[in-house]
Amino acid sequence: MIARVPEVLAAYQCQRSMACCQIPWKATLRPEELRDLQLARGPAAELLRSAVHTRLGTPMLAQPQGVCTLLDVEGRACRVHQLGGLAALPVGCRLFPRSVVDTPEGCEIGFSLCCPTAASMVVDRPIPFVWADLTQPLPHEGYPPSRKVGDRLPASRSADWSMAEVRAWRQGWWQRLADPQQPLMQWLADALRTPLDPQVAGVGQDLAHRPELGALLTPWTQAQVHPVTEGLGRLRDTGPEHRAVMRTHWQAWLAPADLSVVQRAALRHRALASCCAGLWLQHAAVHDGAALGESLTKTAKQVGQLLRLLVEFEAQGGSKWQRDAVIAASHWGRG
Repeated sequence: MIARVPEVLAAYQCQRSMACCQIPWKATLRPEELRDLQLARGPAAELLRSAVHTRLGTPMLAQPQGVCTLLDVEGRACRVHQLGGLAALPVGCRLFPRSVVDTPEGCEIGFSLCCPTAASMVVDRPIPFVWADLTQPLPHEGYPPSRKVGDRLPASRSADWSMAEVRAWRQGWWQRLADPQQPLMQWLADALRTPLDPQVAGVGQDLAHRPELGALLTPWTQAQVHPVTEGLGRLRDTGPEHRAVMRTHWQAWLAPADLSVVQRAALRHRALASCCAGLWLQHAAVHDGAALGESLTKTAKQVGQLLRLLVEFEAQGGSKWQRDAVIAASHWGRG
């Protein structure tokens, strides 16, 4: 099966950062996977069964000390993968960071920028959202669709749109993001004010006094700050020293952002923020199941958080500050 993907991530290949095997990411199993696992035989199945536990009714892989029990940390490999190959892994582990969806227009792949490899690719080449076809067929047995959608998708809590309407809606917002003459802050204000109308004309009001933009100043919660900073600190190229530095930013994250800081960052980091916005926007309704308007509103807030983090992480220094800001903002979007 040939699938279409965002062009900026069409060449994605796993670089074994193992971020998906550690907090804040948790690998879960579908009910049908758990049933099949109970009947499976062989060393890979036995090892996987030993790692599964249930929390709040959801089967997931255990993470003692915040690291999956199946991870060979030194070898940077999953022991189940080593024993049984790709097919032995839970679907969530196989797909990450991909979201594979069957649509009436074909198979579509989205990506999570929580993955350091995907985030680094975006930082290295932040381009407007355009589609690309995979040059090789997608192995359906290795990367099965995580969901399937029909021709009607939720636009709001009271209205559904056809796939053709969704396509036009997506393209309208992507075109605005790709326009270098379109101020990013205007895009954010309009996305918050009229999320179902990408053609809305800006009102020409001073952006600093646009009431919608107050939504960009939402402070983080303790539940968001802790796992993100811990997760960034566990990356192989950062480590505990980096984690300690990240913790110094907690109080700043837990307070509202300064809109003037976000505005300056929108000018300086427009290409990266627009690229991330386009990739996050792709998930609306098709991948995340949320209504289009609600998903776009979340994307706009997520971009505001990214701009804030880019300023804070640059001041912190290091060679990976842009990548880390993209990862952290992606986790913020997960809630």
